[in-house]
Amino acid sequence: QPVLHIGLRDARITLHRNARGQYWLLGPAPAGTPPRLDLRFRLIGAARVRVEPAGVEAAVSGRMRLQPALRRLELRARLAPAAGGHLVVAVQGGWTPARWQVDLQGSRLPLDPLQRLAQLPGRLSGESSGSLRLALQGDRRRCSGSWQVPRLLWNVAPRRQLDLERLSFSCRGD
Repeated sequence: QPVLHIGLRDARITLHRNARGQYWLLGPAPAGTPPRLDLRFRLIGAARVRVEPAGVEAAVSGRMRLQPALRRLELRARLAPAAGGHLVVAVQGGWTPARWQVDLQGSRLPLDPLQRLAQLPGRLSGESSGSLRLALQGDRRRCSGSWQVPRLLWNVAPRRQLDLERLSFSCRGD
């Protein structure tokens, strides 16, 4: 099958929520047989991604392989939020049958951008780190790994705050 290499240099991407709160929506698949291509995308130089209306920014580097006829996707990206820390994301799988694996490895990710993305009230501070593997195979879901927040402080309103030390999430199995 033919291989097509596509490089995107110094990309600038701004994502806006639609009326339903979605940032990305795939359209319907075209009728017929998908082309027998091996598409390989690579970011040349970090892309600048901005998410509105949250005002969250990150530098993103990575690559993606898409094989439409095999209904397969592989993606590896490193996100460096402007607020600090980094997140490595690896996705591989296919959609017929549904079989996906997502690996997340984060280090010192500030919680403030997450609060703005989720539109939570008040002010959230702290940072998180961890490693998770999420998998889907048909109707079966699996999770393994852990994620930690050494200290979380959430000022919901004047004189109303939540202060937690050593918040940890872990999972293993279905």
